[in-house]
Amino acid sequence: MKILIHTTGTHKSVHVTAFSEAIEVWRQHRDDIRDPIAASDMVGNCGDITFDDTVVARVSYNGRLWTPTGKELIKRNDGWVAALTS
Repeated sequence: MKILIHTTGTHKSVHVTAFSEAIEVWRQHRDDIRDPIAASDMVGNCGDITFDDTVVARVSYNGRLWTPTGKELIKRNDGWVAALTS
């Protein structure tokens, strides 16, 4: 699994083993004091988490996790679940 970090100044992918790790990688990149980025710097597929070249989730600028169809994923004791909406 990997997270794609594609901003106006950077394009790289980082291999991760879990969604929690992908969120942490994103936050570290976003908050890097040497080159901090704004939400408007996110371009293309920035934040996409892929497995075998298929997008399985996305990390938004604020570090929240979403399904490819736009439902927020929330961490529970037994794993990640899509948030219920009314």
